[in-house]
Amino acid sequence: MCFDPQVADSWFGQQEHRLGFGIGVGLQHPESRGTIRLRSGNPFHQPVINPQYLHDDRDVEHLLHGEYLFLLTELKHEFLLSQGVIMYQIDSEDSVII
Repeated sequence: MCFDPQVADSWFGQQEHRLGFGIGVGLQHPESRGTIRLRSGNPFHQPVINPQYLHDDRDVEHLLHGEYLFLLTELKHEFLLSQGVIMYQIDSEDSVII
């Protein structure tokens, strides 16, 4: 991701070094189910859409697991640790292991 310096400053504050990385993980088959309902019988009225993103706890667990796997496999775990990156793992009881 590339940010305009003004956008980065507004989000993260002014920092001497602007090094970092971001991870984007998406659900291909979410468990959460939303709804689409008719607002009225008029076909020109917009429908009522409620996506209910992350309504099912399994979706949150899958996203966290995906980010952790990405860090372990793609970014070389040992290198990240040597650079001072703190790794977190979510176990099956939803507690954080550092």
